[in-house]
Amino acid sequence: TIDYQFTFNLSKKEDRHFTQINFRNSPVKPDIDADFTITCSVAARMNITIRTAGGIEKPLFSAVNCSTFRYRFSKAEHQFGIEDNVTLTTFYVYVYDFQPPLWIQIAFSQYPKLNLQQFFITFSTCFLLLLVMAAILWKIKQHYDMFRRRQRLFVEMEQMASRPFSQVLVEIESREYNELSPAVENITAAPRKRKKDSPSPIALEPCEGNRAAVLSLLVRLPTGTFNGSLVDTNGNRLVMILFSLQVAFSILLLVNRQVLPSQVH
Repeated sequence: TIDYQFTFNLSKKEDRHFTQINFRNSPVKPDIDADFTITCSVAARMNITIRTAGGIEKPLFSAVNCSTFRYRFSKAEHQFGIEDNVTLTTFYVYVYDFQPPLWIQIAFSQYPKLNLQQFFITFSTCFLLLLVMAAILWKIKQHYDMFRRRQRLFVEMEQMASRPFSQVLVEIESREYNELSPAVENITAAPRKRKKDSPSPIALEPCEGNRAAVLSLLVRLPTGTFNGSLVDTNGNRLVMILFSLQVAFSILLLVNRQVLPSQVH
């Protein structure tokens, strides 16, 4: 049997009459060298012979000390395998001239050699395939993340578009009235200062958690040296700002403190 290690123990009382033990093996793999190993626990001698198909038995080694013996039978020198149910090569091992008790370990093996060139080619190919697969997975993850961001943006836009809305009436003072009001106040018998209202947002939309809110403000853009906005344009703009409620209330409180003292006389 090939590719197995056998151990023979001749330590029993009835084994003391043995003076010789024989082994036989036929390598079956035609393209792989056959490795032979034998180890004897006591001094013994060994003969190895070979017999080919249709031939006679020929000696290879004679009276060899088998304490530890290793040898490789090359496939280039011997024909291994089976053809037409006939074994091409058979090895015979004769161990003799020993005195029990003893044990013998013997093995015939046909393991393929490590082809370094083939190994590195296979390793490089697998490594490159792993790199390509990692790059493809990374690209797929990028596209998936981009798709999720777009979907999240669409959902946010839909939520913003579905917010409740209403109409408000806004009183906007003209610039000419503001410029003439000081003169009119000087002419009146009972001068009084025009009340200044503190600025406030048109709408306040708290977000979930009541930590932030969307403020809607009406802003009048500067017109430079012109008394009003240009033709076909409107100097008033609606501005929407995302604010932290704490910051927004602090700003409004600061503005109210700056406006109120100017109203008290």
